[in-house]
Amino acid sequence: MSVNVDKILSSPEATYTASYNQRDLLLYAVGIGESALQFTYEFDDKFAAFPLYPVCLPFKGQSQDVVPFPPETISATPDGMPSFNPAMILHGEQSVEILRPLDPAGGTLTGKTKVISFYDKGKGTLMETQTQFEDVNGPVAKLISGSFIRGLTGYEGKGRKLPARVQIPKRQPDFYDEFKTSPHQAQVYRLSGDYNSLHIDPEIATSVGFKQPILHGLCSMGVASRALYKQFCGGDVARYKSIRVRFSSPCFPGETIQTRMWQEGSGKVFFQAVVKERGVVIVDGGEFVYAADASSRL
Repeated sequence: MSVNVDKILSSPEATYTASYNQRDLLLYAVGIGESALQFTYEFDDKFAAFPLYPVCLPFKGQSQDVVPFPPETISATPDGMPSFNPAMILHGEQSVEILRPLDPAGGTLTGKTKVISFYDKGKGTLMETQTQFEDVNGPVAKLISGSFIRGLTGYEGKGRKLPARVQIPKRQPDFYDEFKTSPHQAQVYRLSGDYNSLHIDPEIATSVGFKQPILHGLCSMGVASRALYKQFCGGDVARYKSIRVRFSSPCFPGETIQTRMWQEGSGKVFFQAVVKERGVVIVDGGEFVYAADASSRL
């Protein structure tokens, strides 16, 4: 299977438009289990977009309707890529850096996407894709999505230096949070733009080896993010700076997600999310960075 890594990394940046409104923000907040009026009531004095909302924008683009999966905004193939079975792709990692809080009134953003690394990891390829969202005032958020392509090997990888993996401390967590997901959690979360049938259609789920539809990995990340925001940001979205995770196992709707948090100095937290009923880690190697006090939030 021929892989031209230089051509992949030098492929031109893809640009697209994404938009959102207050209803989108409300739907997303409910989809990750948020109940605070700050994110679920548009007339609240502190109404805001939940900081992790930008992860929805590559899926929905400008659409206010159902978007066939996978949308063009995330399925474009860079120059130099060999043909492969899309079913062999797993969403393995995700990082989000918030440069400015989103306008809670809604807005239109430009997304600029580019492959920034392409590495042979032995059993497959780790491909990192960076998307930066900008509005008329400049950059708003930077997303890096790590996709694992099973079976694509046999070449010399290149790209940005991969960040060191977070080593979860062996001591007991400093903080815990628990959220019991609804049996319908995936049905609600998908309304934010990720309409992958794996998360709702039992036949599709069983055809790829799951006993039932699974919760979106980004929903599990959102549940953990909600716990981190509540514990460390003091109700101020400007204090939420960045988050990164590895997706290690699926969660089934109706299970309890326990977020375990370890304080690692001022403004940094390591974390993981575990399905309480099964003791399975679903989000691992988590790192959350926040402004330790309001004076350092910008």
